[in-house]
Amino acid sequence: MPNGVFDTGTWTSMTTRLNSITNCFYEKEQLKAKLHRLRTMFLEFYSLLQNTGFRWNAETNTVTASEEAHGKASQFQTKGCDHYKLLEIIFNKNNGTE
Repeated sequence: MPNGVFDTGTWTSMTTRLNSITNCFYEKEQLKAKLHRLRTMFLEFYSLLQNTGFRWNAETNTVTASEEAHGKASQFQTKGCDHYKLLEIIFNKNNGTE
């Protein structure tokens, strides 16, 4: 996945495999859209954690925030970021592969 982008053949292969496993019929564009939504959610959550006033409780998967920062964290305060640790492996640029 050079530059964080899958080529057409890879998308086709992933779509075919997912459809085989799930017995569903997903289109390549649906997978691309899901990946985009997951990346966006991860980056928003990751960005919040980099700011002071935000803390993440891994046990409850929720964020606590100061009053000033509360508005930015509202979508993550009760539910957190599902699968944050897995998304961090996938999307965090600091997780280089060798």
